[in-house]
Amino acid sequence: MRQGLNSEIKAEQTQTDRVTAKIVKIKANGLIEVKFSKPMNTDLIKIDEINEAHMIIYAQPFNNWHEQDPHFDIEKTLNQTWNVLKYENDRMLIDLTFMNPNQISPKVDQDILVIHFQNSSDAFKSEDNLGLHQDYLSMQHGIPK
Repeated sequence: MRQGLNSEIKAEQTQTDRVTAKIVKIKANGLIEVKFSKPMNTDLIKIDEINEAHMIIYAQPFNNWHEQDPHFDIEKTLNQTWNVLKYENDRMLIDLTFMNPNQISPKVDQDILVIHFQNSSDAFKSEDNLGLHQDYLSMQHGIPK
């Protein structure tokens, strides 16, 4: 019985020793909210310096629907720009603009937005100097129509 309690305490400590991230929501206007499990050390980087060296953001067609059209150019059609609007405490707000918004989630099922944090980036460390846990370097969320 005592051994089970020790295992639970160890598991809880392990959970608090990791930094996780989650896409909380994506609004129709392209505003993305990311929530971290701990307050982040946002003094490590200015928001206007966060770019593709720190994060990769792209749309993944649901169930590869784009493969049904041999002339579909995923690079041109699903291209987007983004910039970080806010990175404070445990939240990040990203403004995402698709070049062809009518091509995003054109089918019944939503396409998937992927955000991948670069593993070597020091921009995403918690206030207690922990980096993002490897299981949370990539996040996915359905893109609303």
